[in-house]
Amino acid sequence: MTSKNILIVGVGNIGKRHLEALLNSKHSLNIHLVDPVLSTNNKLLINQSNFDYKKKKIFFYKTLNTVPAKIFLTILSTTANYRIKIIKHLIKNNNVKYWIIEKPLCQSLKDLRYIEETFCKRNSWVNLPYDSNNFLLSLKKTIKKNKLGNLLVTGKNWGLACNSIHYLQLFTNYFQSPKLTHTKIQLKHWYKTRRKGIYDVHGKIELHFNNNYSCTFIDNYEENSKEKIKKNCMIFYSKNKKLIINEGEKTTSFGKTKKQKISLPRVSRDIIIVLDSLIKKSTCALPLVSSCTTNQRLLLNIFIDSWNHIKKNKNKNVPIS
Repeated sequence: MTSKNILIVGVGNIGKRHLEALLNSKHSLNIHLVDPVLSTNNKLLINQSNFDYKKKKIFFYKTLNTVPAKIFLTILSTTANYRIKIIKHLIKNNNVKYWIIEKPLCQSLKDLRYIEETFCKRNSWVNLPYDSNNFLLSLKKTIKKNKLGNLLVTGKNWGLACNSIHYLQLFTNYFQSPKLTHTKIQLKHWYKTRRKGIYDVHGKIELHFNNNYSCTFIDNYEENSKEKIKKNCMIFYSKNKKLIINEGEKTTSFGKTKKQKISLPRVSRDIIIVLDSLIKKSTCALPLVSSCTTNQRLLLNIFIDSWNHIKKNKNKNVPIS
């Protein structure tokens, strides 16, 4: 079988985990890594990994200019501020069959419109594995049967601006894209992350939908000491019932049942499943780009407004990733 060209653009923490998974894939692959600062750690990872050197060939680049013209799968794992420039370059100069894009998709509504127009007819997915995780999808019947139409995501420093799209996408999947009726936004503090030029935010977002559904995100937020911050939890609830998914402990409990160990998404495992599916079925279980843009637009509007309000700016983009 001819080796397939896999392109990973951005070999930071997430890109490195994609690489680890691909090295353990059973398929013959030419893996092309593009990053202006390819770290020694990434090369050490390859040297120390136990993989079939006959089936895997690794190529390093600092720019996109010399990558192969024909790409089976491109994984965009850069920070969001570089993404549009990279997409435009690859569309102009390369033939990419499949795309996987990290979240959040972009930093502005203008860029989101470009992504919508560009990928509406392309084979492209967003790396939101909660939306396709077998365990989380298996809860859908329990959640709907018990009318647990409210979701609370709470914890400390879990990256509200970066990661809330995971939970909103899962929530709207469970309830067939309910109609938003109103919001309550209390974002308090924007702070620098470890990635250069990238920020995240502490605070609280309440999204209210028809049928009395609601989705609430809390990160490091306290209001008159009434909010009890639990560590990295998803809680689906009604007035008298509660299903708790503790992501830190990887456990779940419902009512009086004992905690049970669960399997949550993991990049190093899930990308192998995605690749297998693309090769065998020409599709995968991740959500299509076109199915994520409504939720991305909602959150982008919230974060842009908050950033401008707190920073006293009138920017059309927000430095999240």
